[in-house]
Amino acid sequence: RLQSNDDSTHPSGEPTNILIRGLTQVRTELNGRDSFSADSGRGLNFNDVSPELLNRADAYKNQTADMIEGGIAGTVDLRTRLPFDKPGPLAVIGVQGDYGDRSKE
Repeated sequence: RLQSNDDSTHPSGEPTNILIRGLTQVRTELNGRDSFSADSGRGLNFNDVSPELLNRADAYKNQTADMIEGGIAGTVDLRTRLPFDKPGPLAVIGVQGDYGDRSKE
């Protein structure tokens, strides 16, 4: 579910939890292991996970026999990037700059 800009339930403009089938009781995992946040919620606060760290997000609406139970709505497994995921060298470039036209020497 995507949130709109005028949604008053998210004061920062960013959603902090996920809905599956319209329910918020979602079990969250990080690399297949149970994870949680220090806030009042039961699951993981998605603002605590950096987007640069993630490889993919797997959402399961139905649990299989090898999964741990706990999410009424479903389970979300956040998978991070791991060494040797990509064959060959991998280059990451970051560029940042500032420009100010109101300051004078």
